[in-house]
Amino acid sequence: SHARSRSTLEIPIFWFIHSDALMIDKHYQAKALSDMVIVVQSDPHSWESHLQCNGESLLWDLRSPTKAAVAAASEHLSGLLPLHLVYSDAHETAIEDWIWSVGCNPFSVTSRGWKISQFQRDTIARSYVVTALEESIQHVNSAVRLLIMEET
Repeated sequence: SHARSRSTLEIPIFWFIHSDALMIDKHYQAKALSDMVIVVQSDPHSWESHLQCNGESLLWDLRSPTKAAVAAASEHLSGLLPLHLVYSDAHETAIEDWIWSVGCNPFSVTSRGWKISQFQRDTIARSYVVTALEESIQHVNSAVRLLIMEET
């Protein structure tokens, strides 16, 4: 069956619609979880977010969570993260560096863009190549371990 095929990945996306403003974890219209993506859609078309640019609050259109849904699905599929998240060696954790939140794509909080950029598509492709190589190495190492145990 195609459900067990390595070339097929089914992602449950749950899309909740509510008349009142509804967010996930206080600030998100969509969230990637380990086994699904959750999206919320609400009536307000101009919602003042917790983020600011040049001292002005960014406004979100809660009626159209497409951008957030694409970002969450991309994160679920490939581990793609927003550009403003960077790893800090000093803190040994991810930190926010908003200078990198640029471009017209789903991961830029200052734009309305919902299309994955060429850079992000390349990043996703590299991620798949690295994952395939790691899996291949694991299979070869398993085979080598089995061969070592065989008597000659």
